[in-house]
Amino acid sequence: MSGIEAAGLVLAVFPIVVNGLQHFTEGVETIKSWKRFRRELDKYSRTLETQRIVCLNTIESLFEGIIQSNDELDAFMKDPGGAFSQNIGYEQRLHTRLGRSYGNYTRIMADMLEALETARKELGIGEDGKILWDDYSSPERQFKRLKLALSKNVYADLISEIKEANHELKEFTKESHILESNRNKRRSKRQSVDFKLIRHQARSLYNVIITGRSWRCRCRKYHVASLRLEPRPWEEDTDKSKAAGATRIKFRVLLSKSCPDDGLEVKWKWRELEIEPVETFESPKTGLGNDAGTLSITTLSLVSSSEPPAKKKAVNFAVTPPAKPTWPPVSIEPSHIGLGPINDICTAVHEYRGVRQGIGFLTDESVGQQRQHNVYVVDEQVRQGVDPESLEHLLQISKQRDPGFNLSRRDRLYIAVTLASSVLQLDGTLWLKRQWRSGDILFLPLEDRKASAPRIDFAHPYVSWKVSPEDTNTALVADASRSTLAHRIPSEVLFMLGITLTELCFGQNIYDMRIQEDVDVNDVMTNFNTASRLIENVYCESGTRYGDVVRRCLKCPPDVRDASLENEKFQEAVFESIVTPLRQDFEDFNGGSRIR
Repeated sequence: MSGIEAAGLVLAVFPIVVNGLQHFTEGVETIKSWKRFRRELDKYSRTLETQRIVCLNTIESLFEGIIQSNDELDAFMKDPGGAFSQNIGYEQRLHTRLGRSYGNYTRIMADMLEALETARKELGIGEDGKILWDDYSSPERQFKRLKLALSKNVYADLISEIKEANHELKEFTKESHILESNRNKRRSKRQSVDFKLIRHQARSLYNVIITGRSWRCRCRKYHVASLRLEPRPWEEDTDKSKAAGATRIKFRVLLSKSCPDDGLEVKWKWRELEIEPVETFESPKTGLGNDAGTLSITTLSLVSSSEPPAKKKAVNFAVTPPAKPTWPPVSIEPSHIGLGPINDICTAVHEYRGVRQGIGFLTDESVGQQRQHNVYVVDEQVRQGVDPESLEHLLQISKQRDPGFNLSRRDRLYIAVTLASSVLQLDGTLWLKRQWRSGDILFLPLEDRKASAPRIDFAHPYVSWKVSPEDTNTALVADASRSTLAHRIPSEVLFMLGITLTELCFGQNIYDMRIQEDVDVNDVMTNFNTASRLIENVYCESGTRYGDVVRRCLKCPPDVRDASLENEKFQEAVFESIVTPLRQDFEDFNGGSRIR
C-alpha cells in the first residue's frame, strides 16, 4: 500500500468511526440510568473528533506542494479514496519529500488505520458507515450499548494510539518541510555553480568555433554555427545519478553552409555536432580557481588533476584546511580514441560517413587555460532545403491565427523556461548578444510536405553566429543609450528576458502591442514602457508565478549589490526567483512531469 493510499484510507475511515461513536453516545443519552457513562462517552467523542481534525490538517500540510492545485487538494481531502490516491506522480513526490522517513510514515499510517478499523468493528459499524445495530431488536441493541459503555478502556486505548500516531505524524511532517527546504537550498547552490562552469565552457566553445582558427576553407564566410539552447542544469534523475555518477555536459551545435555566388562547390549544407568540453591543463592564473574545486558536478566532468604529494608527519595545532578535491577521470569514447586536432571544421565534417563518429578535437588556449573540445558528428536526419525561423517571425504568424500553424501555450511555456535557463548559461559568453531579442532565437522547421503551414521543432531553440570574423565584432558592441537609461532599467541581464517572456505570454511581438503612450526616446525604452504597462495583463493571462517573473525581470530584480551573473548570490537569486517558478509553471501545465 502506497503512502498516498494509506493517507486516503485513514481519512476515509476516521469520519466513519467518529460518526459511529457520536451515534452510540446519542443512543446512551436516551437511557436515564446511564447518565454517568454519557459524560465519559461525550469526552471520548470530542477528543476523537479533535484528533481527526489534527490528522486532517497534518496530512494537508504534508501534501502541500505535492498535490499542487488547490482544487485537487480539496478534492482529495473530500474524497480521499478516489482517483487522486492512485496518482503515481503524487506518490513519487511524497517519497522524495519524506526521504528516509518514508518507511516510518507508512508504518504510522498503518498503525492508525489498524486502530480505527478495530474501533469501527467494536462499535458495530460497517465499511460503508452503516450502524449495524439498527438491524437488531431493541433488547439486543441495549445489550450492545451496555457492553460497549462498560468497556471504557476500548475508547481510552483507541484515543491513546491515535494521539501517539498523530504526534509522530506531525513531527515527521515538520521535519520533512525543514529538510526539504534545506535540500532545495543545497540544490540551488549546486545549480548556481554549475551555471558558472557552463558559461566558462560555452565561452571557450565560442572562441574556437566562431573567432578561432578552426576554419581554413575558402567558404568560411558562408558558414553559420548555431548553438542549441537547453533547459539545464536541471534537477537530476535520481536513478541515473546513482548509476552513472558525474557526467559531462554536451553542447549541440548545428553547422550550416549557404550556397555561394562565386562558384565555390557546396559539399554539404547541414551538419549537427555534439561537443564535449574537457579540461586538459589548468594554469595557476585560471579564472575558475577554487570555485571549480569545491563542487561535486553532475553535468560536467574535468580531467582529474594529479594527486597532491603526501604531507610529512607533523604535529599541528592549527586547523587543517580541507584537502584539495580531485576530479573524476574522463572516459573517452572508443570512437574518439586516437583522433587528433581538427585543423579545418569544414573539411572534417565533409568526411562524415553517416553514423555518430568522433572527428577529432578543437583546442582553445585563449583564456590562460587549455580547453579541449571533443567533436562528434551526430547521425541525425539531414535537414535539406529548410531555413530556420525566428521566434519573432513565428509570433507574427501566431498572431495571424493561421489554422495550419500552432504555437501552443505548452510550447510557449517550454520556450520561456529554456530562455530563462539559457540566460544563466550564456550571458557574457557572446553566444547571446548584449541586446538579444526574439528575432535572435531560431527554430528549425520539421519536414512535412503535406502541412500548409510550417511545423516547427519548438523543443530545440538555437542562437546563431556567422563564423566570419567581421560579424563577431557586433557581439561586443553595446547600445550607447542603454547606459544613460540604467536608472529606469534595473537589470540589463534580465531586461530582454522580461520583454521576450511578455511576448510569449500573449503570443505576439512586443511592437505589435504598442500604443501611442508607450513611445519613448528609443526602441529600448518604448519596449520597456509597453511591457511595464502589460504586467497586470500578464498576471491575468498567465497567472501569479509567471507574472511575478516578468515583473522581477523588468522592474524588481533580486536585491543584490553586484547584479552580475558572475556574482554567486545573484546567480542563486535569479535561479530561485526566475528559472524555478517558470519551471514549476511548465510542470503544473504538463501534469507534473519533468523537462528532460
